[in-house]
Amino acid sequence: MRYKQGEQRDQMQFELLNMDMLIPEGHSCRLIDAFVEGLEMGKLGFKHAVPKAVGNRPYDPKMLLKLYLYGYQNRIRSSRRLQAESRRNIELMWLCENQKPDDKTISNFRHDNTKALKSAFRALCVMCGELELLGKEVIAVDGSKVRASQSKKRVYSRERLHEKMTKIDERIDEYLRELEQNDLRDRKEKKPDAREVQKAIEELEKRQAQYNELLREMEDSGESFISETDRDARLMKTGGDGRMSDACYNAQIAVDGKHGLIVAVEATQDANDMGKLHSMAQAAKDAMGVETVSALADTGYFDGEDIIAAEKAGTVCYVKNHRGGKRPPDDAYGIEHFRYDSAKDCYVCPESRELEYRGTHMYSGKRKRVYYDHAACAACGCRDKCTKGKHRMIRRLPEQEILDAVLERTERQRELYKKRGQIVEHPFGTLKAVWGYRQFLCRGLEKVGAELALACSAYNLRRIQTIMAG
Repeated sequence: MRYKQGEQRDQMQFELLNMDMLIPEGHSCRLIDAFVEGLEMGKLGFKHAVPKAVGNRPYDPKMLLKLYLYGYQNRIRSSRRLQAESRRNIELMWLCENQKPDDKTISNFRHDNTKALKSAFRALCVMCGELELLGKEVIAVDGSKVRASQSKKRVYSRERLHEKMTKIDERIDEYLRELEQNDLRDRKEKKPDAREVQKAIEELEKRQAQYNELLREMEDSGESFISETDRDARLMKTGGDGRMSDACYNAQIAVDGKHGLIVAVEATQDANDMGKLHSMAQAAKDAMGVETVSALADTGYFDGEDIIAAEKAGTVCYVKNHRGGKRPPDDAYGIEHFRYDSAKDCYVCPESRELEYRGTHMYSGKRKRVYYDHAACAACGCRDKCTKGKHRMIRRLPEQEILDAVLERTERQRELYKKRGQIVEHPFGTLKAVWGYRQFLCRGLEKVGAELALACSAYNLRRIQTIMAG
């Protein structure tokens, strides 16, 4: 029995065929094409949305946007790879109408349209709402560290910069001593070339000037670290529990609970998620066109003032309190053992003593009400179980009752809160684990934010295709 035989490569063929016949109905290319064709590129702010009357004709920004959306869906993100694929990939040939832009044109499109790409993502969210794909009732918010286009070795602290500058000074002194000793050495010995030494000194001085500039920038910004390649990147712990750190950005997303579509994105420089719930919930409400929404978030978002601001703005928050530090002994008195008496505006300790209001002070940049009683604590026989200081002090936010209601609501609605991980972890799992989106290609916070919006747009389009197919 023989193998199946293919066609002869030099055989002439005559077939009536067009590219549209090669792309099946329901293909992701057709959805990308339909979405982009419905956009008003001028209103979104895309460059060359209206071509000039004279000069070389530019590529249509719609075609370049289609190219990028297809690339991000299929793990092809670099401009050079997109250029290569546009010349051999039938799907991209159909999508781009057989146009073949070079890699510089492709790269410049993403570089020049940072704000427009974010606007395109918001337009996609509006389209999802019009198609009734958004529940507009429950969202889940989460953040994930994505590596920057920056080596960890080129992230410097003040101490490391001073150390490197000291080593450069020592190396320069060593070169100068070699030059001084040239005349004292035996002529038969191989002497260091003065020109080479001078060139090496100039390179070291140039490097030292760069370190000085980095140090000045760090002093002006007040940051503890500075990145040499991507100045906006920050050193962050990527393991979640201090296992390792890298130069990263913190990618924040808000996901609608109905079909798991992303409705808000933001790239931040903060190493943690605290203080982001209100802004992300507000961005999600604006995208969905609603005034109130239930927001689910993990303990990393527990920030009293931020949660209170979100509640006042119409966001019904579900957040658990984090327990920092070492766990106290079982017989110790924690904050949960103290009862607040709203009528007297005081705290009642486990030994039935009242801690009165003593004033409002600033702690870690936040205004808090302070409660304590020196005399009661001094006479208490259980002080060792309560505090290591002379007295127990309790700090309370001015609107702590709102925060208490959030904690009580979260505990009561456990089944709803359990859906948080199901809703928001899936997009990050697809983007990072499946699509390999573990590092940004762009540099700078503005460009990184546009790249994140582009990736989330590609995710939403793939998700819409799955929803409609099912």
